[in-house]
Formats: sequence, C-alpha cells, structure tokens
Amino acid sequence: MGVDYVIVLPNSVERYLSAVRISVSVSILKHGLQTRHLKSLKKIHIAESLLHQNTRQSTDVNSLCTNLLSAVATIKDGFSFKCNLSGNLYLNKNIFTLLILYLAKQKSFFKITQTGGFLLIHLDGKPKDVSLLVTALNGFFFFETKTQKSLIVIPTTESNEKSVEIETEWEYLFNIFSVLNMVFERI
Repeated sequence: MGVDYVIVLPNSVERYLSAVRISVSVSILKHGLQTRHLKSLKKIHIAESLLHQNTRQSTDVNSLCTNLLSAVATIKDGFSFKCNLSGNLYLNKNIFTLLILYLAKQKSFFKITQTGGFLLIHLDGKPKDVSLLVTALNGFFFFETKTQKSLIVIPTTESNEKSVEIETEWEYLFNIFSVLNMVFERI
C-alpha cells in the first residue's frame, strides 16, 4: 500500500528538500525516532536555512539568545553565557540560531554584545565548522593567534517592526524536533 505525495514548489531544491523530509518522516513512523533521523533532519534544516539565507526577519535578539542559551545551559554542564543585547534587529533567525547552537556545542562560555549596528560574539579559541554560517549572515570571523581569541562580527539593521515569534526555553527543550535537539542530537 503506497502513499503518493504531490509536492508543488517552484524551486527544484525546495522540492528535493521536501521529498527528503517526507522520506525521513516516513522512516520515523516505521522505525521510531533514532539518532540518524535527527542527523538527517539537522542537515535538511541547515540546507533549508542556507537556501533562504537572504531572508531577514525582525527578531528580538535578546529573547532569542537568552531563551536558546538558557536551554543549552540546562542540558550542558559547565556552560555559561553573557548576553548584552536589546531591541529588534533584521536578521536571518534560522541561520543565527544554528550559529549560536554550533558555538554552544563546542565552547563552554561565550559573550554576545551589540554595538553600532553589529552583533559581536567573543570566544576563546577557534570554533570549527561555523564559517559557512558566518558567511551566510554576511558576517566576518577574526582570530587572534597570540591570545587564541576569536571574534565573530555580524552586521545588522535595527527594526521597528514586531518581532517574529521566539520559542521559549521549554519549547527548545521539550520539542523533540526542535533545532536544539537536532544539533545536540538529543532523543
């Protein structure tokens, strides 16, 4: 007994990602949720985010960072963060969320500040596998070899519009398909 799906999307990449998402969903229904499914969903989420990298939404960055990093601190021992942000900014929320989660997975502390139309992420050491996400946000990555400190600079624009919906800390933790659980591969 087969099920036929009709996928009507103008972009061939969107059709492909939708078909892959459907096949992963069917596999979850047949075999139950496994770590390999979360890895596949994470890859799909990254691809979808990068496909729409030019999309910018008005985002309350303080709520986003605080909720997201509080959830990370709940599941990762010894993790701490400092956010000094305010206001709504035009930002690609999905890519920024992925960047923050990849940094949080690798590092036990980092600081995010805002100054003169830029978001600054201060880190100790050099993070791996974030250059694609930083580039997608039109950001810059700096590494100082003498002190072994990194700085990620993301240009932003202030927004007077209402922010897109920001997930709460609990939604990140208890939704099994949340981006937090996909990146940290929590079942």
